[in-house]
Formats: sequence, structure tokens, C-alpha cells
Amino acid sequence: MGLAYSWTAEGTVRGVPRGGGRVGRVNVIGHLDWSADGTHRIGFAVVSGSCQTEVVVRYLDRLAQEGARRGVQTVVYLDNASFHRSQAFRRCCERWLACRLRVRYLPCYSPHLNLMETVWRRVKGGLIPGRYDTDVDSLRAAVVAGLKQLGGEELKI
Repeated sequence: MGLAYSWTAEGTVRGVPRGGGRVGRVNVIGHLDWSADGTHRIGFAVVSGSCQTEVVVRYLDRLAQEGARRGVQTVVYLDNASFHRSQAFRRCCERWLACRLRVRYLPCYSPHLNLMETVWRRVKGGLIPGRYDTDVDSLRAAVVAGLKQLGGEELKI
């Protein structure tokens, strides 16, 4: 995380270096997989560029294939991000249903019900806090290492 402020002589301006837009961003899609015996695992994928409908669809396609291979019913709870509600996304729901993956939505404005928010908070606040990465690749590596410390498994999409 870059610094948000800096000291400088009066009358001069100092820029705070940071990457912006697609260059300076690391997006991660993730899920918690709860087993009948109460154990869980974290699955995630690191996304290059912005997170859009196509990326989420590829992730859920992979999750549906994995669930179908294991012969389990999967229910995915999503927040109300625009890419979770797009027409292109909704068109895929029947295909996922055939693979025994159901999509459900959390109520609006209820991040406390999204258990993945706890994972993200732990990674950002505890496992990689106060970092200043000079490039996106080192930030990406730190995020992946943090998720793997929690037992996360990276899914390639």
C-alpha cells in the first residue's frame, strides 16, 4: 500500500508514486468451500486487469467443473457487484445448474454475511499490512503468499 502523504518544503509539491488503473491493481476472486464435516478450504484466482463478467464466469465455470467432477452440490453466494448481475452472467446460470452449481445473492449492503470478507480483511490487515510494493508483481506475490498462508489453493482460469 502506497503512502498517502509526504513532507516537503513549503511552496513545493511532491508527488506520491503509485500505480494507477490497470497497471497498479491486483484483483482476486475467491471462495470458501465448506465440507459436510465442517472443514473448509479457500480457493482463489489472481486477475490481471479489472474484474469483469467474463473473468467471474470463467472462475465459476472452473468451480462448476470441479464440483461436477467430485459429484457435489455447490451453492455460491455472491454480493451485488454489477458483474454478478449482468445479462451475460445470468445467461450462464442454467449451464452451472446442470453442473449442480447454484448461484444465490446476499442481501444488499450486508458484507458481514459474506465470509470471504473475513479472509480479505485477514490478508490485507494481518498478512501483508503496511507494505509498500514498488511494482505490481511483488504485490501480487505478497497477496498469493498471504492467501496460501491461510491454506488457499490457486485456481488457474
